[in-house]
Amino acid sequence: MKNRAEKRIIGFSSMAWQEMANRRMEGVLRYFENSDEFVLRDFRFMRAFQLDNTSPPPPWTGKADGIIACLGAYKDEIDAMHRWFGLGGVPVVSLTNEWRHPKIPIVCTDNNALMRTAMEYLIRQGHEHFAFISDTLNPRGAQQRKFLEKLLRAEGHELLSCDLAQRPRGSVEDLDQAVKDVAMTRFLREAPKPLAVFAVTDLHARAVCWICEELELDIPGEVAIIGTGNLTVSRSHNPTISSVETPHDRVGFEAMKLLHRLMDGGKAPSRAKLIPPTEIIERETTCIRKPPEFGDVRLAMEFIQAHACEGVSVKELVINLGINRRTLEKHFRNSIGHSPGQEIQNIRMARAKKLLAETDLSIIRVSQMTGFREPTRLNRFFRKHAEMTPSEYRKQARDE
Repeated sequence: MKNRAEKRIIGFSSMAWQEMANRRMEGVLRYFENSDEFVLRDFRFMRAFQLDNTSPPPPWTGKADGIIACLGAYKDEIDAMHRWFGLGGVPVVSLTNEWRHPKIPIVCTDNNALMRTAMEYLIRQGHEHFAFISDTLNPRGAQQRKFLEKLLRAEGHELLSCDLAQRPRGSVEDLDQAVKDVAMTRFLREAPKPLAVFAVTDLHARAVCWICEELELDIPGEVAIIGTGNLTVSRSHNPTISSVETPHDRVGFEAMKLLHRLMDGGKAPSRAKLIPPTEIIERETTCIRKPPEFGDVRLAMEFIQAHACEGVSVKELVINLGINRRTLEKHFRNSIGHSPGQEIQNIRMARAKKLLAETDLSIIRVSQMTGFREPTRLNRFFRKHAEMTPSEYRKQARDE
């Protein structure tokens, strides 16, 4: 085992102590578990600074061998950010998708895939009116809005949009700022109902919730709200906020993997590595209240979530829950658009893809952990539904 003095120092830099940055750091530390040559140094408590030709060198200069950076920049600061990184004299991988420079390697969430995941979920719920909420300072908001607008237009829907006057920061002052936002208040009051709102972060979603409550708009009956990130606030707010789970841990892991390669003299990729969102976490702000007859669907979904990867069949499902199979099939299709068997397959496939992309487990072990029992069954399933073998999927996921 190497002693501390022999290890290479990896700096982790962000402007503040943010939950998303913490989760990305967890991914970096997970990469360390496979290697004995790195140690982490925390540069997260940097002060804000002006990016120009007079900026001092980065605080990690002479103190780190490589940097993982979660630093924002406005469009006119991107070249200055590249120059400033260069002053540090070590390889840098950025985790920020709000800006991109052709000479700065980036690993980040695939925002287009995120938009598509949220849209498909809201359309499955039967919504016809959609809104996108960001803030006037958010540089990625315009990009996401444009892509979501394109997706919805292809489905025959229009996208409404409005920006919060100030970016929510997670502080107690956010509430006062939100309810005093005249433009957003008017927008939510006058928008057609029921309205499905996609908020650029969970903090934006919380601000929308506050305004809706002030206006006495029913959530989710009149306004359904979904955010991004699955942050703590989405679980602690009342009502709890639905969110698109973003793979911050995997972003950190893949960024460290790339930084390791760069530190060993490897070539930087020509394109950003984009990591797709994980899943929709459905909570009270989008969970449409179902008639009593759909209670069996909720029970079945809970059972499937718990046991799908154990190899449970639809027959075992109805026996365990004491539900008539034909009735369950009918309610399932009316409620979520497909059969219980398809839901079991969806969960197994999602779990198998995650294990193949994020672990080095053998194909045999992956098949055992996802209810396929044998590798041949997993192989047939992948060929049918993904048009490739599990091994081919693993290679593709890691080469992206």
